[in-house]
Amino acid sequence: MKKSVKKGIVILLGIALSGICVYILWYISNTPNYYEYPINDTMDAGTILNECRIPEATLETMTDEELAQAVADFPLLIDVLTAYSIEYGVECLANESDAYKELLSRENGKQAMIAKVVELQEREDTEEIKIQVEILKKIILNEPLFKTDLTESEKEILLAE
Repeated sequence: MKKSVKKGIVILLGIALSGICVYILWYISNTPNYYEYPINDTMDAGTILNECRIPEATLETMTDEELAQAVADFPLLIDVLTAYSIEYGVECLANESDAYKELLSRENGKQAMIAKVVELQEREDTEEIKIQVEILKKIILNEPLFKTDLTESEKEILLAE
């Protein structure tokens, strides 16, 4: 191959790689940093609960969207349904989930939770996501701080089958 062709290929590869790097940096900076709970299948409920604590400094830096995702991903979310009443389950969630507790203190906490329901409904591709959506709906409809000021359109979203 001629030297100029090799040089051209090297230049094109360099441009392509720099474009990929720019895209990766853009993607990283525009993708929410969802909290990952450090648990595994061998842990009992008490250990899981202790491991699911999110440090205060982390909570303060999380966006409403990230908090809503952390609530949706909370490993003990199903406990809301297994409590003797949904209301009690929601109350327990507020004591057990740091993300939920923080979201309750945020001005747009309710809107973030509803937005998460809508997002998950749009991709209801697994049974797990369908269950997650139903639990989140029940939480919003039974959370005293949320249920008193739900708009008609929000109720429509939450009560839709």
